[in-house]
Amino acid sequence: MLSITLTLVALLSPALAVQNINTCPPLPKRASKPTSVHDVRIDDIKVVAAIGDSITAGFGAAGSRGPLSLKNLYEQRGLSWSMGSDAGTVSIANFIKNYNPNVIGGSVGEHIVNVCYGPLCPPFQYKPDLDRFNAARSGALAANLPDEVDWLVKQMKNNPNVDMANDYKLINLFIGSNDVCLGCQPVLKDFVLTGDQFESTMRDVLFKIQWNIPKAIVNIHQQFDVAQVYDLTRFEPKCIAIRAASLGLLCPCAFQPLFADRNRRAMKELAAEYNRRLEKIQKDFLANKNDNFMYVLNPSFRDVNLKQWDMSYISDIDCFHPSTKTHQLMAVSSWNNLFVPFEQRATSVAPNIKTYCPTEDSRIRV
Repeated sequence: MLSITLTLVALLSPALAVQNINTCPPLPKRASKPTSVHDVRIDDIKVVAAIGDSITAGFGAAGSRGPLSLKNLYEQRGLSWSMGSDAGTVSIANFIKNYNPNVIGGSVGEHIVNVCYGPLCPPFQYKPDLDRFNAARSGALAANLPDEVDWLVKQMKNNPNVDMANDYKLINLFIGSNDVCLGCQPVLKDFVLTGDQFESTMRDVLFKIQWNIPKAIVNIHQQFDVAQVYDLTRFEPKCIAIRAASLGLLCPCAFQPLFADRNRRAMKELAAEYNRRLEKIQKDFLANKNDNFMYVLNPSFRDVNLKQWDMSYISDIDCFHPSTKTHQLMAVSSWNNLFVPFEQRATSVAPNIKTYCPTEDSRIRV
């Protein structure tokens, strides 16, 4: 993973790579505004948004508040890797704010989990004052994304600070973990999408964004092998106790003992199939470019090897979700990949990764 990090930094040269983005030099003001999403600098982004699941919602990011604390069921949306806008949070939203202090949409604070139960996502769970344009919901499947987009479009159109026609918007998308976690379950597998269904759903979601959110750049992330969390946590006493108490209900395909090895192999295969479908969609968008929509396929997390990590990267609430430490690494890795072409992007997250400082010539790349 170190070699991947060094390679990416070399590709981004001669620009700086730093520990803290606040030390990056400011960008000079542009002589004229861009007329296409393919000429967008990071300081041209006026709106940041996201759709996805509990990882983007920030569930468990802050860690346990004690065994009886209700806040163990909270999403720390202000700490989210892509959308967190609490002061000091290492996130894509705050990275953009470093170059455009007026960017809007990042989520703040925390609130009780906004959860989907398979295909059912009960209404009235969003907290718009905190969520802002973070439409992600814990437990969300890929099939739930169209509803998230509908909510997001409504929030943008109702916000007087958003110029829907003219503002450039970065929409972060990361989905699929819950699908691969439930695909082995007889009761729920009918709600989990096959490769064909996933591709069809993602195309529908992307076209819905394209039709309803002009000048959108969608930063869509490939899936990683979620089953690796089992290998990282299997011998940890606290994790063993948590899974015994919950009967393996959290990601059952990874943690329930019946047919465990077969299920984990199936998880890996389904994640890889989803990734192949995203690459297939990418080719179609590359062949049909337009000035108002960009599809950015981001492989930042695809090949991560959790066996090389330690428990500090996993939330101690459930031994499954990422800790704040991992959210920070995800933010930096995704951010760095925005500025290089797909074939040169890093496909893993290295603990010692540094943050890229864009220059006046840097553009968000397809």
